[in-house]
Amino acid sequence: MTLLPNFHDIERLAYFLYLSRGRQEGQALTHWLEAETQLSEYNTYRAQNAGTSGFSAQVLPAGDPQS
Repeated sequence: MTLLPNFHDIERLAYFLYLSRGRQEGQALTHWLEAETQLSEYNTYRAQNAGTSGFSAQVLPAGDPQS
């Protein structure tokens, strides 16, 4: 089962890939597709292993303070 990531998550990861790889121009599609693949695999892993890790992790968007 593959769970599709949302647009904003793909956009953020693709931008991170762009920055982490030296801001190379002309690689937007490559970064986008890689981000989509990584997030899909991660979502699938989480769905398959839900409740089996023994701990709960909370993912917050960058810049949001924890309360």
